[in-house]
Amino acid sequence: VQERVLAEEKAKRVAALETELRATRALIDESALRFDDGLNNLLATKVNARGELAALEARAAALATNLVCAEAASDRAAEAAGWHRDFASAGEAKAAVAAELGEKAAALDVLDAELVELAAEERALAAGFKKEFADAEPHYSRLLQLFRHRAAAAAHDGGDASAMLRMGSRALLGGAGARSLRHQASIAQSAVSAAPT
Repeated sequence: VQERVLAEEKAKRVAALETELRATRALIDESALRFDDGLNNLLATKVNARGELAALEARAAALATNLVCAEAASDRAAEAAGWHRDFASAGEAKAAVAAELGEKAAALDVLDAELVELAAEERALAAGFKKEFADAEPHYSRLLQLFRHRAAAAAHDGGDASAMLRMGSRALLGGAGARSLRHQASIAQSAVSAAPT
């Protein structure tokens, strides 16, 4: 009887231990499953974090590239503005030079016109001089040379050459100057005629 009681007690304890073992194994399996789930979730979080980090790094690289491009564009804009200022200054200088050249060309045209007028006046005066002293033909060239030399000397001393020519010609052709030159020419001609051959 005692052995049977011991056997039953043993069977009960074995059954209890088996039940506890199964419960422990179930708990272990459940804990392992939860651990695996947690590990998978951690790995997924790690992968997502790495993806977000890579996206942030790519965005930072893009921003750095955009910054470099913006700085280069700003430099080009500043350089273009400098070129624009240089072109504007060159345009102003060109306009000033063109205006100065226009003024000088106008002054040159005036001088050319005055030169043409003086040449015409000189030809007219020479013709009048020749007509006035036609009777002193042998000494005409010398008288004309003296007349021109007198006008040139007066202009060299500070007078106006054209005014001197006009005033001198009127004095010579219209008054005492003509009579004096005629008298000098007559004396010279008489001296030449009276000179022994």
